[in-house]
Amino acid sequence: MSRPALLLLVCLVLCGFTLACSDAQKGRFGTYGEEFKVTVYSSDGSMIRQWTSTGKVGWRRSGFYFLDKDSRKFIMVTGTVVVESVNPR
Repeated sequence: MSRPALLLLVCLVLCGFTLACSDAQKGRFGTYGEEFKVTVYSSDGSMIRQWTSTGKVGWRRSGFYFLDKDSRKFIMVTGTVVVESVNPR
């Protein structure tokens, strides 16, 4: 395969991946580095605690994790957790 044809193929594949992303996936990549409000709720729906992250909030099977903006501590929470963008675009 010639170099221009290979380059065209690579561009088409990359464009396909970009167009195939859902709005949620695009939003996730677009908010990288932004602050998020992380809230934990009890089973009766009352708020237990709330933090603001310094950036991305990660997720693993064991819960959500992030760096707290105020205390600069690493926080990991489980349970009923809501993560919201502080300054949506």
